[in-house]
Amino acid sequence: DIPVLLAHFIEEAARALDKKPPKAPPELLTLLDNYHFPGNIRELRAMVFDAVARLQSGRVLSAKHLRKLIKSQQTAAASAAQSVGESTRTDAEERFPT
Repeated sequence: DIPVLLAHFIEEAARALDKKPPKAPPELLTLLDNYHFPGNIRELRAMVFDAVARLQSGRVLSAKHLRKLIKSQQTAAASAAQSVGESTRTDAEERFPT
C-alpha cells in the first residue's frame, strides 16, 4: 500500500503547496516499507507534506529528510514509553505495600 499512498500524498501535497509533484526515489520506498508507522496513515501523510514543503530545488524527494523524521519519531516514542513505564512503576509502588 505504501507506493500507492505515497504517490497520492505527493500529488495532494504538491497541489496544496502549489508545486510540481516531485518523484520518490526507490530508496525512499524501501525506507517507508521498513518503517512501522505507529501514527498510521496520518503520520505518512504528514511526513510527505513536510518533505514536499521543504523541497527547494530538484524534482526528487529526499530520503535523507524522511530518515531524519523517522528517527526523531522513534526517539520520541521511546522517550514516551520510558516515561510511561516509570510513572506506572511509581504508581504501583504507592498503591501496594512492600
